[in-house]
Amino acid sequence: MKKITPLLLLSLGMFLSGCSLLDKAAEKATEKATEAIIESESGADVDLSDDGFTVTDEDSGDTLSFGEDVSLPNDFPADVPIVDDATIIAASSTSSRGEYSATLTAQDFSATEEFYQEQLVEEGWTIDDTSTLTIGTQITTITASKAGRALTVGLYQGEDDELSVILTVTGSWLFRKTAYPVDKFTYYTW
Repeated sequence: MKKITPLLLLSLGMFLSGCSLLDKAAEKATEKATEAIIESESGADVDLSDDGFTVTDEDSGDTLSFGEDVSLPNDFPADVPIVDDATIIAASSTSSRGEYSATLTAQDFSATEEFYQEQLVEEGWTIDDTSTLTIGTQITTITASKAGRALTVGLYQGEDDELSVILTVTGSWLFRKTAYPVDKFTYYTW
């Protein structure tokens, strides 16, 4: 029995260390299977990771990413500034329609608002409106325009002091040469 115990302990140790390898292999297999199911149902390319996911439309190249720290899409407008201390938790690109968005978390409300007020002008945007509302939550919305595009910067700080910044860029429908159905109406562009 004494000879079996060390062998049993050694085998158990190898088994337990192998479990973490098995867990990782099972996790990777589950991730790949999930990606395959979503891809087959949606026709989009899906990339899952421990931190989040990215979905890419294979036809248009449009992307949507969510996670703990995601990257901006490659075609995200370079003239839309990102505050230095921000962590990007969501980003999308619908470049086929000239639409982009990013959701960030940042540290200081006043400094972030000041950053966007200054940097937007520096990047050539015209600030069209700034409005602030405080009811338990502080909300500031900055709207700006540039070369037929509109940008909305939303700053939201709740009672827990977490600051969220939502950036939305849209192309002006006035400058498109197509017709888009919107609910029961159709608007035409030229």
